[in-house]
Amino acid sequence: KASDHFVTRFKRRQRLSSHRTAVVHESKAELARDMELEKIAFVVEVRDAIERCGAAMVFNMDETPVSLLDAPVTAVVATGSKQAAKVATSAKVPTHFTTFPTISAAGDKLPLCAILRGKTPRCLKKVRVGASADVKKVHLYYSERGWMNEGVMVLYFRDILLPYTHCRPAALIVDCFQAHWTPAIRDAAAAMNLQLIQVPGGCTAELPPLDASFNGPLLMKRKQIWAAN
Repeated sequence: KASDHFVTRFKRRQRLSSHRTAVVHESKAELARDMELEKIAFVVEVRDAIERCGAAMVFNMDETPVSLLDAPVTAVVATGSKQAAKVATSAKVPTHFTTFPTISAAGDKLPLCAILRGKTPRCLKKVRVGASADVKKVHLYYSERGWMNEGVMVLYFRDILLPYTHCRPAALIVDCFQAHWTPAIRDAAAAMNLQLIQVPGGCTAELPPLDASFNGPLLMKRKQIWAAN
């Protein structure tokens, strides 16, 4: 047992504070997971893939949604107006597309890809027509929701990975998003000698190289270009 005074001093020394609790539901399967063991197994699998295939043949791909409109987060209004600061725009909000870069463990950057929201290839014209040389280098795809699906994933294998690997032994690190792990995707990966390595659920912010050190700077650079133009 400890007195309130002892607890208060202990919290102050350890730079701790008391906050109101929030109840978060977790399934029995989640509570039974050994996260540290899963992380170690992931690292070992990646290390083994690098030793087997070489660093240039172990890739990481990850999707990141990108907003087409950088609306101001705050604006100035009259004190006491009790009105939200409105921003007038002809753009549909929220409208976004998805970028998915690919890098190798050796530091190579494969062609950047993006998915636009649309139902036919016509939706790609709004980006391709009058685009700069750098934009034309981006491989464009489309889906109804502007997000990765099985069809886009198969095209990505064909357009980006296969010309690079030529069916040589390789590995791809992806998260547990369902579109990455359908039977058709597994079959397509096996046909091109590609090992799929899954990032443990809940660890995508710290384990994959793209999330850890690439996607953030990429989005920041895009915002800087938007602001400059």
